Amino acid sequence: MDKKAFQNSRKSILIDVANLNLETILNIISNYFEKGSFERVKIFVPNNIKEKINSVRRKVERIDKPVYGINTGFGKLFNKIISDNKLQELQCNLIYSHTAGYGKKINDFVVFLTLLIRLRQLLIGYSGISWEMIEKIIDLVENQELPEIPFYTSVGASGDLIPLSHIFLKIIENYNPKPKESIAFINGTSYSLANFIIGLFFIEKLIDFSNFVIVVSSIAGNIDFSHFSEKLKKTKFSKYFRQVIEDINNYINLNSFFKDRNTLLQAPYSYRCYPQIMESMYGLLDLSCYFAQSELNSNTDNPLVVDEEFISAGNFHGNTISTLSDHLKIHIFQVANMSFQRMNHLLNPDFIIADEGLNSGFMISHYLASHLLVELKNNCLPISMENFPVSLNQEDLVSFSENNSKKLLKCAYLSSIILSIEFMLALQRIKLNNIQDFNWDKTFEKFFKTDLREVVERLPIRNDKDFESFGSLSNFQEKFIKNNRLVSFFEEQFDL
Repeated sequence: MDKKAFQNSRKSILIDVANLNLETILNIISNYFEKGSFERVKIFVPNNIKEKINSVRRKVERIDKPVYGINTGFGKLFNKIISDNKLQELQCNLIYSHTAGYGKKINDFVVFLTLLIRLRQLLIGYSGISWEMIEKIIDLVENQELPEIPFYTSVGASGDLIPLSHIFLKIIENYNPKPKESIAFINGTSYSLANFIIGLFFIEKLIDFSNFVIVVSSIAGNIDFSHFSEKLKKTKFSKYFRQVIEDINNYINLNSFFKDRNTLLQAPYSYRCYPQIMESMYGLLDLSCYFAQSELNSNTDNPLVVDEEFISAGNFHGNTISTLSDHLKIHIFQVANMSFQRMNHLLNPDFIIADEGLNSGFMISHYLASHLLVELKNNCLPISMENFPVSLNQEDLVSFSENNSKKLLKCAYLSSIILSIEFMLALQRIKLNNIQDFNWDKTFEKFFKTDLREVVERLPIRNDKDFESFGSLSNFQEKFIKNNRLVSFFEEQFDL
């Protein structure tokens, strides 16, 4: 059936998995973010891909010599030759012994995305699996029969062995894997990559939110918008710097953000140097997207069947994902740290309250932000430089790509909370000092649920007793935090 006829015969979303790219996956994640659920899909595979899969499979069936993972043991047991009548048992045993994770189950959407990515990588055609196995994977994806993956699993060295084994265990419930098929499925970085791409999506959202918050915070802090002047694009070569300037000015130029204010001659660096600090984050996000696309288009198992040769290589190693995750976490921390420093200036000198002294105002909100910042820092510590070898030193250099890619979500979550607190303080300062008529704006709804509107319209808080109408300062803060679309999504969909 051709692609058009296939699409017309189905009501679910059609995915041409052989041409699956990063943009399509990001759109799937975006749809999940907007709806809180993910729709069923139908998988289309061109006929020429099926022919390639079958052709490479025939090469596996013709082998007459020891080939790693097909008729040998695994890992440090690579020198153990397995007899022909035990080859199917070998593949099943691999899954039974590698399904070794522990802990609460991870989000179903991550499992779905992992399956979709693994299917795309296997269809590149160097794995030597059968078309029958491809059909089994397609069935899982289309029917959303999603296996459970525990939270604590792999090291990202010989692929994501444990989480992918948990998935493949579901497949072998009604399928007898042929020689090479089990190791082909689990020797890959698809799980790390799924977490990594989800992280990239939310980092882009975080950057956008941060750009919005600094504009509101600049109004509250009487910061001169000339620090973000479009003319500065002439002074730096970096395209990423120019993009930061453009993105900030998109919010400055909104009608509700007028510019005629008495402003500071020299703003603190957490304001004035924001574009210069953010440009490297933009560049790193771009680089990370490039490598995510590259990994998506790569056969990542071992051994690989290339032409007539079986090649044992290291495409399954997660170092690229892990090291990029470390760098991204550092930049996430910088976003939150700048926000924290700006809070100092927003709170000065009266803690944004009338009759300070009798009232403490928002003094302790900064304490909460400090607590969150050190929690964020702990989650941002480098992981890729850690190395705890496994398999009797056969895997003597591991990447921890799974640990690191999962940390991206946690870090984006904590940073979103910190930025929400700054936004709260900025609005309170604007309202208390009557800096400008700054009411609920449609732009707010890009980042916050409309439930927050009532709270914003009740600002400013004039004395500590005003918190009583919300129950406490904690409850008041919670309105800003939990109504943040990023924060609420993380809390509803991911157990962080």
